[in-house]
Amino acid sequence: MFHETHTLLRTPDFVGETQYGTVNTDKYGLFNEKYLLQLQQKQLQREDYVRRKLRGEYVPSYKGYSKKGSKSYKIVNSDNSSRIEDLKRQIEEVKQERLRVIAEGERKVKDYMAQLKKEQEEYARETEKLRSEDERLNTQFLEEVSDLDRRLSQNVHSINEIKEHIEKHLSKTHKRNVVVSSIKVNSTKNQPH
Repeated sequence: MFHETHTLLRTPDFVGETQYGTVNTDKYGLFNEKYLLQLQQKQLQREDYVRRKLRGEYVPSYKGYSKKGSKSYKIVNSDNSSRIEDLKRQIEEVKQERLRVIAEGERKVKDYMAQLKKEQEEYARETEKLRSEDERLNTQFLEEVSDLDRRLSQNVHSINEIKEHIEKHLSKTHKRNVVVSSIKVNSTKNQPH
């Protein structure tokens, strides 16, 4: 059955420009499976064509769409210089970001080194204080030990000296009938030789 009607029809062109035309509804029927498959195949070809063109690959032009001067042709074959400029801008942005990251890293390293140097100086000062204090305490300790040794050596008496001292003390106190027979020693100290 053949019907003619005036309707909007999308042509197979990439842009999909609309035109008024006489349409055979049997050929372009809404439920014509063969025609729908053809449209789908053409759409897939268009998408593949555009993707490849945008990637800069060589693609032989397909007859029936992408006519020179059409919007689709201009989009697909857009000015290469603008693409190049865009790429240059992106490269420059990456370079600037790289320089910024390097500068930031150098600043952090300098800050860390300054902090480390400050901590090392503080540690050196504290270590020097501890060494000085240790030397002072060692000297003081040795002096005290030496003084104790000197005083001990002055106060060391033999048993006989102690016995004589006690007897003299007893004679002075008028206790002459007391005789020292033994001396009990509670603790002993080693005498220096």
